[in-house]
Amino acid sequence: MARSSPESSSPTGMPAARIGMATVAAASAVMVGIGLGRFAFDPLQPALVSAGWFHSGGSARLASANLTGYLLGALIAAPLSRRIAARNLIRAAMLAIAVSFLVCAAEESPFGWFLGWRVVSGVAGGVIMTL
Repeated sequence: MARSSPESSSPTGMPAARIGMATVAAASAVMVGIGLGRFAFDPLQPALVSAGWFHSGGSARLASANLTGYLLGALIAAPLSRRIAARNLIRAAMLAIAVSFLVCAAEESPFGWFLGWRVVSGVAGGVIMTL
């Protein structure tokens, strides 16, 4: 009986190292899609209200916009994946989430700016999780 080497293939025919990389990529996508795209803003709400960035109603609207975007992203992911490769959609969505966090760091931006970027983050998170 021959021993298998670390370079051997799995039952799927994929090299073991590639399976490990795919697992890390999938875990990262889940962390970004759910953790950042959907739920990262929620724990920040009390701090944003106490720092005077938003009042409690405005903060709640931002959370609602994010959820609305998430649902929209889940709905459009499948039709988009028929036109654009899922790998490219996921990459674009992860980039959109990162950009949304960066541009929302400016305290003096108008409320609509934050609202729009929270929707973008939600849509991107929904796309990632659906794909």
